[in-house]
Amino acid sequence: MNRKQITFLIMWGLTPCLAQSQTPVVLNVDVENVVQYVDDSTDFTKLATVPTATTGGAPLNFRKFIIIGDIVAVNGTTAKGTLVESARAITMRPSPTPGQAIADVNRNNQNEVTFEIMGPDGATIGTIFGSGLGNGPAPPGVPQAITQGNNAIIAGTGAFLGIRGVFGQNTAAAGAITQRVASMTEDPANRRVIGGNSQKYVLSILPITRPEIVVNSGLPAVFHTDFTPVTTDKPAKGGEVLILFASGLGATRPGVDPGQPFPSDKPQTVNSPVQVLVNGTANDALYAGGYPGAPDIYQVNFRVPDGTANTQASIQLSVAWIPGSAVKIPIQ
Repeated sequence: MNRKQITFLIMWGLTPCLAQSQTPVVLNVDVENVVQYVDDSTDFTKLATVPTATTGGAPLNFRKFIIIGDIVAVNGTTAKGTLVESARAITMRPSPTPGQAIADVNRNNQNEVTFEIMGPDGATIGTIFGSGLGNGPAPPGVPQAITQGNNAIIAGTGAFLGIRGVFGQNTAAAGAITQRVASMTEDPANRRVIGGNSQKYVLSILPITRPEIVVNSGLPAVFHTDFTPVTTDKPAKGGEVLILFASGLGATRPGVDPGQPFPSDKPQTVNSPVQVLVNGTANDALYAGGYPGAPDIYQVNFRVPDGTANTQASIQLSVAWIPGSAVKIPIQ
């Protein structure tokens, strides 16, 4: 980008669109090879030593257990990562049997859960931390796909920094079954070889920021490759590569300190997966990176899909499965 183009963009007066929706974002997280390791041995020297499959003892009240599983998809797109749940059994029933706890609710455990989500290339996108009560009915107001669990999302890092929300399991979904129960004497290094079961989690999150296309005086900051703005006098065309400017796309690689402007000596590509939705159809961005000299302005290059009808097309960003507001641009 030459000096003239940079001056043009500065004169454009880039300012982020500040409209932020409080509509929750739903993440459907698929987990495979899920194993529950029950703390059923008092001999610490035997923990994680048995190379073959074991059968864990019943998680009686007050006994601890750990669940580990592989995150394989988020909202239907391939992902990597790890689910870790640390819990203590506390079976509560209004009409308990001996050994259960009497209570006004039906729950099976108190837990702390971590979803460490990575891209298909193994790069960390972000981590979501939650805590709550396992099993039993879902709380009011959650997505109907959540069939059990009363859990709060209390924090996040990376693309999910500062989020809040709720989560639970969708036990009614096809392929969703309970985890395999093993003894803590089983070597977890062999978890994928021995195998586990599948679980489907539903997370309803409230992000503190969203990816927003910059708007100035009602005109979106969307440009042709010669950096002339897309307008009704010079509309975009199907198959054309366009450039837009946005805020709220999060961390970059190799990275800068929070709040610092992006440097001009090396590209700063956005760490999370970035998609551009044109009339609701998602396409991977051709390029997404921090704009030099600005602390929270990003350049995103994308291609208008061939065959896009002559219309005021809707353009919207999605970063780490979190959508921003839509803007309109003319397509001819």
